[in-house]
Amino acid sequence: MNGLRQKLELLNVIETVFDRFVSDNYQTACQKGCAACCTHDVTATTLEAHRLLARLKEPGREDLWDRIAAAAAADLFRPRMTTNLLAMFCMNREEPPDEAPGPNPGPCPLLVDETCAAYEDRPLGCRGMFSLIRCQPGREAELPPELATVATTCWQIVEHLDGGGLYGNLTDLLLALRDEKNAFQYETRDQLVLQGLPPTRPVPGFLIPPEQMEPVGAFIEQLLNTDCGGQTFRQRMAEVRPSRF
Repeated sequence: MNGLRQKLELLNVIETVFDRFVSDNYQTACQKGCAACCTHDVTATTLEAHRLLARLKEPGREDLWDRIAAAAAADLFRPRMTTNLLAMFCMNREEPPDEAPGPNPGPCPLLVDETCAAYEDRPLGCRGMFSLIRCQPGREAELPPELATVATTCWQIVEHLDGGGLYGNLTDLLLALRDEKNAFQYETRDQLVLQGLPPTRPVPGFLIPPEQMEPVGAFIEQLLNTDCGGQTFRQRMAEVRPSRF
């Protein structure tokens, strides 16, 4: 089976288990048209951007590319560190470099009439952003700390899964992979290298506070033991990228 296809299948499993975990355990306040958190500062991996790219190449979506190009010209948040690199700094008890957010978090270019134009294929950076209370107007989102840790754990696993890929602002990744040479290199070679986009890294370990170990650990075990066509998620992950999984 094609390696990229396997990665995309496992990405879908991660998102399905995460979405089910949220819906089974929490009552979120987010509804269609609630877009306060939908900014152009969403980060993702090349794996997530590659899947989204297929949706954006559908006929009638040319205007979205104009929006994406316009967003890329803005002062975006462009991370220098991946989630797993940050975790490595923390596990080594080293001070990570400062990561300053963009000064003007404008709307996501995929937001049309307060609705996501690619909702089904949105990355985990979007799936993990929600609130238990209505956060507008003028209110901050309320997210249980253990749920934030579960989301971060998923981000780490997806980054690990996307070995040989890149991490960065979703807008930059989409524009990079729209270039056919970059897309071909990502799909067929071990490592894609592009200036300004840090490479993905393997999971160095999960940062789970002791008081959150029970719910977060239960989620991880549920994910690792999820059936994936006769094999567990753990077994399929080991086939794609040998690791602690």
